[in-house]
Amino acid sequence: MGLRVYTSGPMSGKPDFNAAAFEVARERGEGMGHVMLIPSDGESYTPLEAQMLEATPENRAKWMRKDFHMILSADLLWVLDGWQKSEGARDEVRMAQVLGLPVISFSTGLPIDERMKVCFKRGVPAA
Repeated sequence: MGLRVYTSGPMSGKPDFNAAAFEVARERGEGMGHVMLIPSDGESYTPLEAQMLEATPENRAKWMRKDFHMILSADLLWVLDGWQKSEGARDEVRMAQVLGLPVISFSTGLPIDERMKVCFKRGVPAA
C-alpha cells in the first residue's frame, strides 16, 4: 500500500486556487499508489464565491486547522513550485519538519534544501 501524501503549495491569489497544479500532483501520486491529501479536498466554490474569498485572518485560521489535521495523518509532504512564497505552505512545511515528516519537492523529487531550516529560524523564506 502507498503512502499518505499531503501536497502543499501556493493557493491564495492564484487562479482557481492553483487547482490545476494540485490535480497534477494528485494524478501522479495516485498513479504511484499513494493516497493523496489535497488542501482543497471537500471544498467547492462557484467562480463568484472563489473571487470573493480572501485570506483574512479568520479564513486563514479555518483553512490551516483543516490542513494541519490532514498533515497529522500524512506520511510525507510534497511541495509544489512557489511554496516558499506562500505563508500557509511555509507553515505546513514547518509543521511537517517538527513532526519529522519528509518534505519532498514535487518538481525534483528531492528533499527540500537543508538551508530552508536555517531560513525558517530567521523568519526569511529562501528564494
